[in-house]
Amino acid sequence: MLSREDEGHIAQNRRHGANGIRTSKYTVLTFLPLNLFMQFNKAPNVYFLVIAFMQTIEMISISGGKSAMAVPLVFVVLVSMIKDAFEDFGRHRADGQENNAETLVYQHQTRSFQRMRWKEVHVGDVLKVEADDAIPADLLLLQCSDAKGVCYVETKNLDGETNLKVKAAEKDLQAVFKDEKELGHLAGHVRCEKPNNAIYKFEGTI
Repeated sequence: MLSREDEGHIAQNRRHGANGIRTSKYTVLTFLPLNLFMQFNKAPNVYFLVIAFMQTIEMISISGGKSAMAVPLVFVVLVSMIKDAFEDFGRHRADGQENNAETLVYQHQTRSFQRMRWKEVHVGDVLKVEADDAIPADLLLLQCSDAKGVCYVETKNLDGETNLKVKAAEKDLQAVFKDEKELGHLAGHVRCEKPNNAIYKFEGTI
């Protein structure tokens, strides 16, 4: 059973939102209006749209009031829309693979680690990352299987570097949490900066 204090902390952490990512630009509902807006944000498309409209005015038209430019303009816009839809579908698939990848998350109710999807991870969750696993979120290293609390992280997905980075658990935490069962008694606060794009700098206190 969780105490009221534990439930309060969990509820507070849930307010930060989940860990899901979205790199796609469109949804099924927003694709048509948003993509059309993007298409006619391009100066050449606006230019040819104006020409196509002016061709319908017989007084100034050299095509007898028929918009000869409309057909090639529609063709170009449709091809661009199909290309954008195909690319965005690829982003949706990539997002789904990332969001539905699994990691081990500590459950206070059962006092054990259970598999959950990356998009279901929340701020304050305790995760177990095993050898060669991808890291599902920004993590604070509490304990490591190495006696000195040292682990090695590859960051090529972030900065393209394949050399391993050395990370170390805080000594006091490494000494205390040697057993998974001890995690049920873990209590504390982490104060840190909000998410940002600085991957080589981090400030926080535990």
